[in-house]
Amino acid sequence: MKSVQQKSNGTPKRICLLMALLFSLVFYNCEKEELVQQESEELTSVAHKWHSKKKKITICHSGRNGHCRIIKVSKRAWRAHKRHGDVRLDDQDGDGYVPDNACGYGQMGDCDDNDPNATPEIPGSCGGEIDSDGDGVPDEEDVCPDDLGLPELNGCPDADGDGIADNDDDCPTEAGPAVNDGCPFPDSDNDGVIDRDDDCPDDPGLPELNGCPETYLSEYEVLRLLYESNPGNGLGWDLSNSDMDDWNGVFLDDTGQVIGLRLLFGLGITQIIPEIRYLKSLQELLCACEGVQNIPKEIGEIEGLITLGITGSEISDIPEEIAMLRNLKILAVFDNKNFDEVPIWIGGMASLQALNLSGNSLTDIPTTLANLSGLEILSLEENPVTSIPQAVCDLADDDTEVVLDSDDICE
Repeated sequence: MKSVQQKSNGTPKRICLLMALLFSLVFYNCEKEELVQQESEELTSVAHKWHSKKKKITICHSGRNGHCRIIKVSKRAWRAHKRHGDVRLDDQDGDGYVPDNACGYGQMGDCDDNDPNATPEIPGSCGGEIDSDGDGVPDEEDVCPDDLGLPELNGCPDADGDGIADNDDDCPTEAGPAVNDGCPFPDSDNDGVIDRDDDCPDDPGLPELNGCPETYLSEYEVLRLLYESNPGNGLGWDLSNSDMDDWNGVFLDDTGQVIGLRLLFGLGITQIIPEIRYLKSLQELLCACEGVQNIPKEIGEIEGLITLGITGSEISDIPEEIAMLRNLKILAVFDNKNFDEVPIWIGGMASLQALNLSGNSLTDIPTTLANLSGLEILSLEENPVTSIPQAVCDLADDDTEVVLDSDDICE
């Protein structure tokens, strides 16, 4: 019985030893696992730091003499480049913009590359004035801040381009003057002459007739008007003879159409009337008219005119519309004391065969006359001109008779 008690008392001791040994093993394994985890984290951190050091960033580097180029540097090297004034280009805030840079890289305009809410897309986010509609006019100065407009109209649009802002325009889609609140003046007959200036607002007409239609005049009516417009003249026409076949200086063709009109010295003609344009068959017009001061531009409408002569008058120039006479072969503007300048456009009248500019007060001859290669005779004598372009004188080499006071005046 005694031996049984001793054996029974030893069992708890062994159990305690086993429990202690098991606890030690568990504690050791946990400690070992914790140590391995710690070592793993340390290795990961070191690797990350090493990788970060290896990763490079893109910058715009300003070199010597203002030369810029894009390079990649480490983050550590970036500090020195930043102090140097270089610009980082890797869009740190991911907003799609990079700072302004001399390399012209990327979508520039980011005023803070660490703030995705500071971009050109967000008005005012980069400081300065807000321009909501992007028309270049700050909202505080923009009368129409929500509508794309024009700076000269305080930021307001002008749809019809008449210079009046749409918000002030009674007709924003139709161009019109400011005096009519931006609306066009009415033109009831659509002849291009607005009603307020149209003497015949209900009848289409011509601008030169103040909007009234052209009234056709017969050749008889034209010559009678010429007669009546020069009171006291010496024409001696019998106005009761509408056939005009015995009128002095009037030449008719076989059909009775006026083809020639010669108004010679001593007849007291002081004006040539604009209505002469109705002499549509006229081929020759000669005016030796001491009192005439102006040549009507309407002569340029007589398409069949072949000869035009003006002499002994007081004219100082001839209208440019004469250049429209494509069939004119003879132009004689001579012995006119006030005529002192040859229009350069005469050089474009390719149909001319004879040009008489003698006896005027010309002091200069335009080089453009050299373009008249079809001339048979060019008369420039008896003018106070001191020199003539050599190119004009050289027309004589092309079978043109050039009449001068002296060959010495050729340049």
